[in-house]
Amino acid sequence: MEVNLAWRDERLTFYNLRSSAGLPNILDNDILSLLWVPGIYFPSGLFEENLKLETGTMTHTTVTAVPGRNGSLTTLNSYETLEYPGSDVVLHIKMLTLVTTTCSFTLRAYPFDTQMCVIPMKLDGFGTFQIAEEHLRVLSNDLSLPVFEFRPVRCFYNASLSQEVKMGLLLTRRSGAFLLSSIGPCVVLLLLGHLSFVAFPLHQFTDRASTSLSLLIVVAALFSQMSSTMPESAQPKAIDMWFFYCILRFFIFFVFHCIVDHHYKKSIEADKRQKESLASSKQQEALIFFKAPSLDSLKDPCEPPDKGDNDEPCHHGRWVTEGKCSLPSITLPHPWLTPQLVNRMSLFFGVFQDLMFVVGFIIHLNTTNSFTKTQFYTFKDCSERGWR
Repeated sequence: MEVNLAWRDERLTFYNLRSSAGLPNILDNDILSLLWVPGIYFPSGLFEENLKLETGTMTHTTVTAVPGRNGSLTTLNSYETLEYPGSDVVLHIKMLTLVTTTCSFTLRAYPFDTQMCVIPMKLDGFGTFQIAEEHLRVLSNDLSLPVFEFRPVRCFYNASLSQEVKMGLLLTRRSGAFLLSSIGPCVVLLLLGHLSFVAFPLHQFTDRASTSLSLLIVVAALFSQMSSTMPESAQPKAIDMWFFYCILRFFIFFVFHCIVDHHYKKSIEADKRQKESLASSKQQEALIFFKAPSLDSLKDPCEPPDKGDNDEPCHHGRWVTEGKCSLPSITLPHPWLTPQLVNRMSLFFGVFQDLMFVVGFIIHLNTTNSFTKTQFYTFKDCSERGWR
């Protein structure tokens, strides 16, 4: 970090300063030991680095004096000199230092999160001095990091804390690797789970169930591998919600296959009972019922026909088929909830459930990241102001 400070000290008087911008008036260490120089302190930084910053260790510091107007002629020790009062001279100090600060991250949307890091910086010293807000300026270079993307740094100044400035950094995590390593494989496995409803016949329950359980084991192993590399947090992260839903979906796949198999077995039993009832009714229709002969037919034999009569002769065996009758066939009611319908309903319900979860997942990410961005944009854009 490069920190540039500018101030005036009315208690000082300077002599023979160069007014050319190309020839700065660099103050040596002997003069600096006699001047008051503002110090910088980072409340969220490491103690060792703040100590080095205070003592000047591992910090490159340069102090220059820039006169605001031409000096006045005077004599000093019998020599003619140009005198510059301290109110007309601006002192500049430039410090190059390495700063390590801590930031509090909210991992609710991890790994598709946007984080805001606040770095407070205070003027270290005694007195009633305060920061001139109209001259506050914060600049940041275009940085490209392997994990985060930067937005221009903003600043926040509170008049009640006149010696402190807060800098806000908006960090957007690069999530391309997570899409290929976690989200993409889960989407492929979910598609395989949906295909198990159409790729296997209804009677192959073993293949359907083994497919769902195998996919469940694969997702659980992938989640265990990802958990070892994710940052720890007490609150659930978005990637945790995603994997838990995938594990739950494969369990639901298995339950759906069990329901389909149950209805398939019920339909097989119903068809079996239908066939048995139809076979029983046909067998009863094939039976011939005999009517017992009456007593009169046994006592009076059939009279021979008259010679002139053309009627057919009677037969003693005509009573054999007189009692024949047919029973009505039995038809069982066909159930409306067929296993094919249950299988189709399970597939459509699973697709609808996945779409609803994806929509809710995206809304959750947008809501969380929008809240962080709103906090960031409450800070001011300090890049178009005066001194830094």
